[in-house]
Amino acid sequence: MPQSVSGLFSVYASLAASVMLVRSMANEFIPYELRSYLSSAIHYLFSPLSSNLTLVIDEYSGITRNQVYDAAETYLRTKISPSTDRLKVSKTPRQKNFSIAIEKGEEVNDFYEDMKLKWRYVCIEPQNNNHHYSGGGEKRCFELSFNKKYKDRVMGSYLPFVMARANSIKEEEKVIKLYNRDCPMGDDDGGGGMWGSINLEHPATFDTMAMDSALKKMIIDDMEMFVRRKEFYKKVGKAWKRGYLLYGPPGTGKSSLIAAMANYLKFDIYDLELTSIYSNSDLRRILLSTTNRSILVIEDIDCSVEMQDRQQNVDFEAPCSSSRLTLSGILNFIDGLWSSCGDERIIIFTTNHKDRLDPALLRPGRMDVHINLSYCTTQGFNLLASNYLGIQCKYHRLYGEIEGLIENTNVTPAEVAEELMKTEDVDIALDGLVKFLKRKNSQAKDEANGKVEDQETKRQKLDDDKKSLPIKNKRRILRTANPLYFSKGLENEQTRKTREISIAICSTAQYLMKKRRDMDPNSVKSTLSNLAFGNVMAAAARDYQKELIAQDKAQTSSSINQEVDLDELMDDPELEKLHADRIAALKREVEKREALKKQGHGEYREISEGDFLGEVTGSEKVICHFYHREFYRCKIMDKHWKALAQSHLDTKFIKLDAENAPFFVTKLGVKTLPCVILFRKGVAIDRLIGFQDLGGKDDFTTKSLEILLMKKGIISEKEDNEEDDYPESRRKTVRSSVDPDSDSD
Repeated sequence: MPQSVSGLFSVYASLAASVMLVRSMANEFIPYELRSYLSSAIHYLFSPLSSNLTLVIDEYSGITRNQVYDAAETYLRTKISPSTDRLKVSKTPRQKNFSIAIEKGEEVNDFYEDMKLKWRYVCIEPQNNNHHYSGGGEKRCFELSFNKKYKDRVMGSYLPFVMARANSIKEEEKVIKLYNRDCPMGDDDGGGGMWGSINLEHPATFDTMAMDSALKKMIIDDMEMFVRRKEFYKKVGKAWKRGYLLYGPPGTGKSSLIAAMANYLKFDIYDLELTSIYSNSDLRRILLSTTNRSILVIEDIDCSVEMQDRQQNVDFEAPCSSSRLTLSGILNFIDGLWSSCGDERIIIFTTNHKDRLDPALLRPGRMDVHINLSYCTTQGFNLLASNYLGIQCKYHRLYGEIEGLIENTNVTPAEVAEELMKTEDVDIALDGLVKFLKRKNSQAKDEANGKVEDQETKRQKLDDDKKSLPIKNKRRILRTANPLYFSKGLENEQTRKTREISIAICSTAQYLMKKRRDMDPNSVKSTLSNLAFGNVMAAAARDYQKELIAQDKAQTSSSINQEVDLDELMDDPELEKLHADRIAALKREVEKREALKKQGHGEYREISEGDFLGEVTGSEKVICHFYHREFYRCKIMDKHWKALAQSHLDTKFIKLDAENAPFFVTKLGVKTLPCVILFRKGVAIDRLIGFQDLGGKDDFTTKSLEILLMKKGIISEKEDNEEDDYPESRRKTVRSSVDPDSDSD
């Protein structure tokens, strides 16, 4: 027995020595790759066949984070069962709630349709002798195991479901952030180290905004249409972005509107200050570091930075153009090739002076929607009173007075809100608001009167200089100082009419001076004070015309053209005051017409979809023609609108190509062209569809269209002395009465 045992140990020792020798020789002469392959092959041959398939989802894909890993981490928080043994709990200062995740080695079972799936969280500690993980942290991954027959369904249906569900969870838990380059960066800040952020805790919403309800609804509808039209933007070949221009006086709510838009869409805000950027390359690098589903804000674009104008000829600076921030650099990122680097982005510009912006910035594709935030309205005040005082102000005793003051005073919503915040007592707050509005209205009038007094002082000085000169020079000074005397070469339509009125005034004054010897002076004074000046002028002009005709029969033609002695007329105080009042009235009329022309009145012009809101809400009465370039009846309408726009300056006439404005065509229910919508104070009050209201024929006159619009109250009736200047009127010949004593022409 001992011999057999000793022999057995001898054989075992010999065999072990042989195995060690073979292993040493294999490690020495057989490459590592071949040994690994042989080991895998042997393991595969002798291991039992498994019906399960395992997907490994690593935390990183190369140097970027794996989106599937992030989605699985978020999704599995909702699948933790009571049987789970270990969980991780965390919370950062910027998170609202606790964050729960499974610990390494834990498993979570999930059921999708009729499939059973098992998730397992795996962490691999770094090993110094493994070159793949040396010098780095632990490797984290998820393992997803399921039956092999479900492979296609998992890849095509289950994983997309996990990612979609994770995105919805993130949206529900999202904390909106305000990014700025000057903010300190936290652990959860992205942007490649260029942006720091804080939580956006601005409480502004569309419910609290003191805005016109129609304008508010249009902004919300436009944003909702934008976020759901990803495939549409892809189909038409445009970058998925939207540009807004907010303009208006300071304190009208531009910043609050941006916060309300961010809260409504749950988009992060990137506040970009152009003064901190010195070159186009820096601008591109900074903007490319912003994320999708965000709002980029550039405030006060008109005065943020003095940018090099792209139209200036600065050849000596051309080689270093990349080292400067230029207007072209901004335009190229907003609407050029770089604009496609990112999806679902909104760019908002703000300014207090829209007229100072370069026209290249204003066109559609860069600033698609122009929103005018003007002074506080009655509707805005009602909302502010409800928010700050919790009352329906319409039933308060001071409401009527406040309504009238707000309509006649340029006051911002911020100023009204500040007055309402001073006390919680409703009566005291509204009484203080009334005093504030009266004070502000009085200040505005004083400023206006100051300007008038300055003009009156200059006029008085001119009159004193005129009286100090000889009589023969008075006429020359009068004609030099009077704004009604214009250079004939520079005369336009407005000055021509003004000059004709001045001649009529002088003719009337001449006739009254001739007649006053035969009339009682008190009677003349009473007549001038009791009758409207227009009636006096008309009657005197007719009598003067009759007298001229009589003189023409009795005297030679040379006596008719004798010079009017204005020196004697201007010495009469009553007539001089009458003349000055009429001149002042004409000045006010000219100033009013010029102000309306600056707003786009007096011409029939085409606008873009982005300008629509600003144009409709910027004037009291607006006529908008939705047209198609190829429709014959639309061209007929264009001809009539062009004539009416010149005759009715108080109404704005615009047209909008229906093919390029799908949003407003849908919202306003435009189905038949031509379609003309009538707006009063930004609200559609009526419309003309086709030629139904014009007899259904193409040969209607401009006059008939004008009468129809007068009945609808969208244009004002003309004065008695205004004549039609329409094409069909010019083709007719009007003969004067044969009887020289007749008053009708």
